[in-house]
Amino acid sequence: MNEFVVSNKPVGVKSGMTDVKLIKGGNGTSLQGYINARYEDIVKILGPQNGEGGGYKVGTEWCIQFKEPDGTRTVATIYDWKEEGLRCRRGSYEWHIGGFNKHAVKLVEQLLAA
Repeated sequence: MNEFVVSNKPVGVKSGMTDVKLIKGGNGTSLQGYINARYEDIVKILGPQNGEGGGYKVGTEWCIQFKEPDGTRTVATIYDWKEEGLRCRRGSYEWHIGGFNKHAVKLVEQLLAA
């Protein structure tokens, strides 16, 4: 398990260190898995959404790049999908996790559990 650093602030207390930064666009990512979380909890960890979901299919989105201690970089997105209004911002919600492989899901799960 890794320790995560978001905006130079440690998140979690685990061995190793993974840098997490918000990036522009998660172009080319596709659905890899899901995670149940509250909007407020994601905002506490990552800050306000930074994605450009476009409003039709995605209304709320974070685009993230993880850089692990070995230098491996993984892009992940956390987003809603075709929601009416902003239901995803009320209570627990099953967020979609996008990426280029299932490793993105593992990193998002670890980050939100930290």
